Amino acid sequence: MKYLFLTEADSDGVSEVFHSVTLPEDVVPAPIIERWNSMTTAPTVIGRVLLNKENVIANAVWNESTETLTLPADTPADAVFPVKSLVFAFFINNVLTGLVQGKENTITADKFAAAFASPIKVMKVEESDPTDLGYTYNGTAFSAPVEN
Repeated sequence: MKYLFLTEADSDGVSEVFHSVTLPEDVVPAPIIERWNSMTTAPTVIGRVLLNKENVIANAVWNESTETLTLPADTPADAVFPVKSLVFAFFINNVLTGLVQGKENTITADKFAAAFASPIKVMKVEESDPTDLGYTYNGTAFSAPVEN
């Protein structure tokens, strides 16, 4: 499956695809696919840019007041290590559901930071679907980017 990350809809109801991730279902473990699929049906997905955070692991819980992550119960100590880099994290009800590693001071990091100013939408399409960065979505259909 290919997962498309869309900005919040503007006043005309149009969103833009700002990132995509392909997870081959025959290779990626089922629990990861299930978590990513849950983002496509969640009413709200919140994106956060995490830099040099600890406890960055699936199902960790975000504490809004301390801006820290709490490990899920029964997490083995060797499964967790501090993230010494930039991570684009996706949360449903403050539970870390998916993440994408990034690099600081890049156009991509700037795009994520801008998109994360509001809740985002995650949609899935077939891997072969041409929809990708720059496409827009009007609530019913995608449109290709306009060439200048």
